[in-house]
This record gives sequence, structure tokens and C-alpha cells, in this order.
Amino acid sequence: MRRHLSLIVRIVVSVAILSYLAAKVNWPQLREIALTMDPRWLLAAFACFGVMLGLCAWRWKILLEVQDISIPFSQAYQLGLVGHFFNAFLLGVTGGDVVKIYYATLAAPEKKAAAGLSVIVDRIFGLVVLLIIAGFLCVAQFKFLTARADTTAAVYLTIAIATGTLVFCLLSFRFTAIRTLLNRYPWWQRLPIHNVLDNLIAAYDRYSRAWGADTACFLISVCNHTFGFLLAYCITLALHLDVPFWPFVSILPIWNLMVALPFSFGGIGVREGVAVIFFGMMGLAQEYAVTISVTFYGVTLLWSLIGSLFYLRYHTPQLEPGQTAHAAPVERT
Repeated sequence: MRRHLSLIVRIVVSVAILSYLAAKVNWPQLREIALTMDPRWLLAAFACFGVMLGLCAWRWKILLEVQDISIPFSQAYQLGLVGHFFNAFLLGVTGGDVVKIYYATLAAPEKKAAAGLSVIVDRIFGLVVLLIIAGFLCVAQFKFLTARADTTAAVYLTIAIATGTLVFCLLSFRFTAIRTLLNRYPWWQRLPIHNVLDNLIAAYDRYSRAWGADTACFLISVCNHTFGFLLAYCITLALHLDVPFWPFVSILPIWNLMVALPFSFGGIGVREGVAVIFFGMMGLAQEYAVTISVTFYGVTLLWSLIGSLFYLRYHTPQLEPGQTAHAAPVERT
């Protein structure tokens, strides 16, 4: 019971929020809203997420090259789709990363620690840039975002998480110095995973010195989140809504962060509840807020289903030492 208590609590939170919304939302009106959506803007939203996956694949490819691991862009994109599929169906933002780490270490067996770390650093880049954008928008739209007590708490939480994450990233550049200090102590040498930790720190040190690659990954991450904001805005256009762009965009990083926090079962319920609260500040009815949230999730889910097709056809060959990682989709047998 203790092992599953966290999962049970998150399920209860999701069910409670969804039950509350089910009682408040006018479902016939929501259905009418959904039926009048413009399919052209929905297609644009769908395309935006495809571009986002492509940018993530490009960023990951650069991070692998810092570790002298070379894979084709097509393979990076396929693994991104596979990872996205598992993110959706393992109900968490890290499930797909575990799968990507598994395939990356198979594709680069001589550099398992570096290949696995590249996936983690890729995730860190996306998160840090999102938090930087969130912090900037929170300051720029502070008066609007703190107009209500319930949204004010979320804004301060976002700023606190952004500050803490940036401090940790700056301290992480000292990992090599920390390793040098720890190597003086016999107990560090006797740790069962001592070699793995040493390899991870050495691999991370490469990223701390690869300023060109880091700058490229930062800019790619900015573009990636920009397309995420455009995706959400396309949904408002599909709903024939005329919402002010910058106040709407300032809500999105906070919304994404609240959904990612482990409060609920895969973000279900929290996604809709936060949308109702924040989009309500812009005068949007609950039915429109829920429709935006569900449509956004639906777009990502469709891409997850596409990822499942690539997973069924994906194959990573065993490589000889010295070969670069390369794989092509083939039929599973």
C-alpha cells in the first residue's frame, strides 16, 4: 500500500478535479463549441507539434555529437516519436526518456553513460529554457497574472522553481571539481557505481565546455517552445476566439509547469483545472477553457499514436566497436 500510495493520491486528485469540472461545465454547449472548430487551424496546430518534435530531435543530435556519437537526423526523429509515445502511455514526462536512454545505449554500446546522459541533458535544456521564458513572462505580465489570489500562488511557485533550477544548473558546472575532491576519499572509490558516476561526470563536463553546442541547443529550445505557444494559439483561432496574444502566451509556461508537477495522474484533471482558472482571467468561459485544454492534449495524443507506429517498426542493430550509431526502421519479426 505504501508503495502505491503516491499513485493512489494522484488518481484521487485527477478524479476529484474532473468530477468538479463535470458538474460545472455545460456539456451541450461544449459539444457545440467543438463542432464549430475550424479544421484548418487544427491542422496548423497539428503541424506545429511535428515541428516541435523535429527541433527536439535536432537538439538531441547536437548533444550526442558533443559526446562523439553520431546518428542520422531521421533516427533521432524516430526515437523522439517513440519516446513521445511512451510519455503518453506511461503517463509521465519521463517514461519516454527512459525508453530513449535504452535505445541510445544500444546504439552506442561503447559510450553508454554518455548516450544516456545526452537524453537527460536534452530534457534539462527544454525545462531550463521553459523556466527562463516563464520567469521573463511572469515579470512582464506580473500585474495581469497576479490579479487573483489563486493565480498569484502559481506565479510565485513558477518563479521559485525557475530560480532554483538556474542555481542548480550553475552549480552543476562544478561537478568535475566535486569529483576531484571526492576521489581523495577511499569510500568514494569503493562505491559499487563509482565508475558509472565518474563516466557521467566526465560526460557532463563536456557539455559545460561546449559553448557553441550549448548556445545552439538554447536557441533551438526557444524555437521549440515558441512553436508550442503557436500550437495553443492556433487552437484559439480554431475556436474563433479573439484573445490578446501576450497575456495568453504568458499563461502557457505556467500551465505546462503545473501539469508537469506530480500532483495528478499524468496531468489529467490538473490540465483542465488550471486552464479554467487562468483562461478565465481573460474572460473565457469554462467550456472554451476545457476545449482548449482537451484539444491541446488531443494533438499531442495523435502524435503519440504516430510514435507507436514507429515503435513497432524500429530496430537498433548491434554495432561493432568504433562504429557510429545508425538505425533504420525495419519490420519487426
